[in-house]
Amino acid sequence: AVLDAMRLPPAVQAVLLAGGGWSTVRTDPSSGAYRLSNLPPGRLRIRVVPDDANLREGAQEVVVTETTPTATVSFALDYGGMITGLVSDARTNLPIPWPIVTVAPFDATSKATADEAGRYRITGLPSGTYTLSVDALGYGRQRVGPITFTLGSTVAVDVGLEVEAWISGH
Repeated sequence: AVLDAMRLPPAVQAVLLAGGGWSTVRTDPSSGAYRLSNLPPGRLRIRVVPDDANLREGAQEVVVTETTPTATVSFALDYGGMITGLVSDARTNLPIPWPIVTVAPFDATSKATADEAGRYRITGLPSGTYTLSVDALGYGRQRVGPITFTLGSTVAVDVGLEVEAWISGH
């Protein structure tokens, strides 16, 4: 079964990764139960991907053999934290469209492109301390941190970027 931190069954897609192949099933919305069947023997990885972007994904390995064709793998998903904010020009306070916002240390999924109004949102972060890095064409990179938060909290971080000096010519 797949349950969230409040022991409720979230809407989740269970993904089985096995020997280069994969299959998916949906969990039962009332119980969180899922069933993957006709599995080949071997070491398999099961990943659950919640529909709610605030819930963190989960993954576990399971070994299926000819003599033990059935295994129970349960997941307890927790709500990650979220960093939101606005990226703007530090001098004019006008929003900067489409900047790239990255959170470190984390993984490749902790990157977001803000929208045309400079708004961004990075979800599913575990509790911890992070540094935010913001890049936009024509502006210097800005790093903000440390940013510390606990599981399930939201931190708003607005960032003002300075125009980057550059020279062009022929």
